[in-house]
Amino acid sequence: MLNALRLSEGVSASLFHERTGLSLRVIQTELDRAVVAGLLIHNSQHIAPTALGLRFHNDLVARFL
Repeated sequence: MLNALRLSEGVSASLFHERTGLSLRVIQTELDRAVVAGLLIHNSQHIAPTALGLRFHNDLVARFL
């Protein structure tokens, strides 16, 4: 997830489950908070950082640590 957030085009939402074996619901609260903060775009198919999220990448990544 941390490296995936570096990609401006984002990644498939299913990548989290493929890499971790966990449901995306495990991080849903932080995903929602990042969306509200304008750092992330997230829907059932795709997760991508916004321009602001790329600019403040360290802050975005810190939400998931």
